[in-house]
Amino acid sequence: MSAGPRCSKCGATEGTFIRYSRGAGGKRQYYYCNPCNTARHKAYRKNGGMAAVNAAIKKYERDNPLRRKAWTSAQRIPLAPCERCGSTENIHRHHDDVSKPLEVMFLCPLHHKERHRELAAGSAA
Repeated sequence: MSAGPRCSKCGATEGTFIRYSRGAGGKRQYYYCNPCNTARHKAYRKNGGMAAVNAAIKKYERDNPLRRKAWTSAQRIPLAPCERCGSTENIHRHHDDVSKPLEVMFLCPLHHKERHRELAAGSAA
């Protein structure tokens, strides 16, 4: 029984593995054997690669002009420490209301995610 990584696609336990991390802090990890990783990259290139990603970004920006305006306006505001814990690392700007682009909360990733949960639950204070 192998204690090493297992390919996330085919389940193979033998061979060279490439690890990818996703999510906050790399909490979700994927391992791919060489053949599966090659197939994954070929599919990505076949489906447009970065051109498809850039097209999706442009479409989102076109469909959400208020969010885009709020984001670009907020970029001019200097970063400040997290309003909840005082951390100064990896600070995010957060808008509760995108129609007020200069009303920005400065939050660390943990508290930014927490704020979105509060808004989703309807307990925004």
